[in-house]
Formats: sequence, C-alpha cells, structure tokens
Amino acid sequence: MLQSNRPLWNMAPIVVNSFGRSGSTLVHRSICESIWPVRAGRSRAAAVIGREAWHLDEVRLRSGRVYKTHDYPIDWGLSRRRPPKTIYLFGDPRTATRSVVHMAEDRGSGWFAQHCRHLGVEYAPPSEVLSRDCLQIERHFHAWMAQKSLPTLFVRYDSLWESVDLISSFLGFPLELEPKAQRLGSRLLSPRSEAALDDIYSRFSEEVRRLPDVFEVNGR
Repeated sequence: MLQSNRPLWNMAPIVVNSFGRSGSTLVHRSICESIWPVRAGRSRAAAVIGREAWHLDEVRLRSGRVYKTHDYPIDWGLSRRRPPKTIYLFGDPRTATRSVVHMAEDRGSGWFAQHCRHLGVEYAPPSEVLSRDCLQIERHFHAWMAQKSLPTLFVRYDSLWESVDLISSFLGFPLELEPKAQRLGSRLLSPRSEAALDDIYSRFSEEVRRLPDVFEVNGR
C-alpha cells in the first residue's frame, strides 16, 4: 500500500462525492487506505481518517481527513480555511439508477429512505425511480458542475482505474485503488424498466457521455 510522505495536518481535507451508486464508497475507502496504510485492513484505515459529511455546512472539514458525502456544494469563498479537494464520481445515470433499484430490492425501503436523506430529497417509494428523477441526480450533477469555490476533479467511474495517475496528481499523493469488481448497476432490469430509464435519462445520459473522462472544475 502506498502512503503520502506529507503529515496529515499538512494535507487539505478531501471530499468524495457523487450522485449516488457511482463509486464514491470505493474511492473514499481507497483514499483512506492510500494515506493511512495499516495491516489491520480497510476498516481500520477508514476509522482513523475517514468521515461522513452528509451536510457539508454543518461539519468542520479538518486537514488530513477524508469525507464521503452526497451533499450539494457550499460557498467557500468567504472562508479563511483551506478549501477541500473534491473528487466527484459520475457515470451513466441509468447505471446508477439500476444500482439503486437493486439495492432497494436487496436491502429494503429503510436503505432507500436513508439514500434519499443523504441526497437531500424527500422520500418517495422506491418504484418512483422508474417514473421520474425523484433522487434529483441530474440537478445534483449540474450543481457541482456550476459551483465556483471548491476545486473539484470529476472522474467517470468506468475510466477510474485508467485515471489513477491524474487523480493522484490532483490529490498530491499516490492513490492505490481497490481491484475493479462487477458493478451492481450492470445487471439490467426488465425491458419495461429499461425503457423507463431511457425515457427519464436519455438526454442527461447523452450529456454525460459527451464529457471527458476526467476534468477539473474551478482548479486553483
């Protein structure tokens, strides 16, 4: 496992974000392991420096800590604190929504309710994700694209393992990713459900497809 040579207190806070089911958990855990390699394994590394920050404006982001969130951007312009470096994972919204459907089926409505809270949207029955963008993932993505106060590196999940050097350069230390595994969202739904996803996300999906695999917003 690789490790940064910089002491934790000299490192800017790191925020790992996405519109959900797009690799943020994997990247958050991998960053923790890369900064704090320990023989005890990933849970120990995450426990030492990993944090959750579902409401960014309510958390003091500390140097040397890695935060996972699905929150919307906050205005850092008037803050005297060092801005966090943000990694935003994205991908085809249909893949992410398929994963939500499978997770809700496997873990129940309680998991889905928590997912809604993390995304800051009102709870709706899980079936609603196949009739409208009830999780507002397009709005979430565009909010982070438009923000102007937090240096943010957007990384397409499907190119994540090919982009390690670019991510490492942005973070300022070598990142070692966990091995690639099959995504839950790669399991297709019924033909009717797949058609519903196309109806909801065809335009947004095409917009995402046209973007570079890795790009920076508000670089400093």
